[in-house]
Amino acid sequence: MNFTNEGGVGGTVRLLKNITGMWLLEGCKKVWDAAGMKYSYGDLCAMAKAEPDCRAWIDPDDALFTSPSDMTAAVGEYCRRTGQVAPTTVGACTRTVLEGLALKYRLVLDQLGAIAQVRFTELRVIGGGCRNAVLNQFTADATGCRVLAGPVEATALGNIAMQIVALGWVASIDEARALIDRWFPVDTFEPAGSARWDRAYLDFQSLAQCFMNSRFGGAAAIYSRGLMLLRAFLGIFALPLLSAGAPVESVSAVVKDPSGDFVADASVTLQGRGPASAN
Repeated sequence: MNFTNEGGVGGTVRLLKNITGMWLLEGCKKVWDAAGMKYSYGDLCAMAKAEPDCRAWIDPDDALFTSPSDMTAAVGEYCRRTGQVAPTTVGACTRTVLEGLALKYRLVLDQLGAIAQVRFTELRVIGGGCRNAVLNQFTADATGCRVLAGPVEATALGNIAMQIVALGWVASIDEARALIDRWFPVDTFEPAGSARWDRAYLDFQSLAQCFMNSRFGGAAAIYSRGLMLLRAFLGIFALPLLSAGAPVESVSAVVKDPSGDFVADASVTLQGRGPASAN
């Protein structure tokens, strides 16, 4: 699963997994900019929101997206290799990227829940990425978790928090965090359309499990598409299992989303209750 532990201030340890983030959309934007289509990130998100949902997805961590000369072409190639219809418009390509990110967050969230034996109910998105309201809503919809977005300048505020603790202006890190929460209110995104996203997630899992697609071309596409069709059929019976779990103590962890500019540098704090089991 490629998780690791990261040491923090005060002897804390953070369970961590890195996910390729807005590098994908940044790469697409560079291609469109070079072609004379000068869209802002806000424009791209608005166009993505207007497109039909759950049509095609990518695994952001596939090798195809490591350093392509044309990110939009890489998105199309991934879709073709996995038996999906490649997006043909700017809005559709943007939506494919954003939905792929949201579904990958859910996959990692499930993995993290399996490790920690908890069921998450709330995600905290901080850094520049929290300004992307469309991705925040997709994330809430895909994961079924409430998403709290903010603050944007999380790194600077964390630095300030530690300085005021060191100076004795507040008694603890928790008190410093409470001050930040009071001064920098968050935006809240509630999940919606969960059944539709549950079906999309079953298909996405097939793509993620078929990471060999970039190596074996057509054979992998046939295999991946077969898994998608099978999951779509079985999903009618499997979906009720996704809601199982009973309340226990709260826990938290972090998934970092390193990326470029504007919708970049997003960290996701995951909080939830309940064992990660389905009976």
